[in-house]
Amino acid sequence: MDVITKTAFGIQTNVQKDPKSRLLRATKLVFMTNYRDPIIFVALVFPLFRKLCDKLQEFIVTLLNYGKFPHTMLIGGIKKVIEIRRKNPEAKKNDLLQLMLDCSIAVETTETDVSKLEAGNTEVEKLEAEKKETTDKKTRRMTEAEIQSSAFTVLLAGYETTSTALSFTTYLLAKHQDVQENLHQEIKELIERGQKLEYASLNKLPYLDKVLNESLRMYPPVHLFTNRFAVEDVQYGDIQIPKGTLIQAPVHLMHHDPEFWSEPEMFDPERFNTKPNANGITYLPFGVGPRNCLGLRLAQLEAKLAVAHIISKFRLKLGERHKDKFLVLNRIRTLSPQEGVYVKLEPRSEDT
Repeated sequence: MDVITKTAFGIQTNVQKDPKSRLLRATKLVFMTNYRDPIIFVALVFPLFRKLCDKLQEFIVTLLNYGKFPHTMLIGGIKKVIEIRRKNPEAKKNDLLQLMLDCSIAVETTETDVSKLEAGNTEVEKLEAEKKETTDKKTRRMTEAEIQSSAFTVLLAGYETTSTALSFTTYLLAKHQDVQENLHQEIKELIERGQKLEYASLNKLPYLDKVLNESLRMYPPVHLFTNRFAVEDVQYGDIQIPKGTLIQAPVHLMHHDPEFWSEPEMFDPERFNTKPNANGITYLPFGVGPRNCLGLRLAQLEAKLAVAHIISKFRLKLGERHKDKFLVLNRIRTLSPQEGVYVKLEPRSEDT
């Protein structure tokens, strides 16, 4: 939380020393609801009562947040920071929020093929930018609503989902000592070449990429993130999909489908020797297409740096409570370790 508030909003929260922080409590409550909640069960089984159930759920989380609805509270905080920045130009900071406030783009009068755009894909973005097909352009800035919603998304993606991904990765590395040692060897060789574990050197750790990709395949933190509305009536095999129907991709099921992945229950980073989705869209931890996760790059950067620093200094050993079982809590949109992750950290000597 401290990292995301500092890099995205220029705010020092110090949540590490204040576990009762209002910001932390509100953010956690956003992800609280799970499928076993009777209110959610009624809403899913009886769509007629969905609005009533939503209001009841909103009332409950508002009580748990001491009278303030978490979403409203977080958006309100973002609005205050935006207002301060707009009224006081000297309050500018080098962070993500300021980039959104200052950004403007040249909008082409001809239509752009948005299906070719994808957040986090610099190669595609560069190719699109190099096209010289249009003549008339006009400048467009992000609207207040776009800035607020984007900042809200980055806050949630940068905190809850990243910390959950790190928890699952820590568990998997502690359980699979061979993978952990291979990763440590790669990091050790990088450091021995005089490189530091920082942004510029992360692309020199390909095995770290594979480990995180495989961790996200086995335990995608957000398993109901990718959804689209049908823009027309579609006949898919024996299934009739009416126009306007919301279709969700069951990410966890797709990631464990033997039709797409050989031995899907096995933790094998080497399966990512080839680029994900090279032979069809079967890997969706961040969604896909022009509406994929806005915080993709930041989340990956946070996770890679954290794992690299930990493995460079410590050897992870699995805690006793995970020897026989590892329970996963299935919430409405997210997965998380049900009882947390318990590992032992053994300091590494310079020779190991």
